[in-house]
Amino acid sequence: MPRQTQQPKPLVTVNEAAMMLGVSGSTLYRSIERGDFPVQVYSINGTRRIPRVAILKMIAGELDLDQLP
Repeated sequence: MPRQTQQPKPLVTVNEAAMMLGVSGSTLYRSIERGDFPVQVYSINGTRRIPRVAILKMIAGELDLDQLP
């Protein structure tokens, strides 16, 4: 049976996003609480999740902040 490659999760935790962005989890939580984090954050069963693609676009400088809600 061929081995399947596991796809990355489409949503990451705040701490995972913080690691990707090179900041601490508490820094990212504060930014979300202040409302100045430029990406939609979802709450699923009381746990905040952030779209991986949005974080990758932030890192690449491709996130169009004018298109955000």
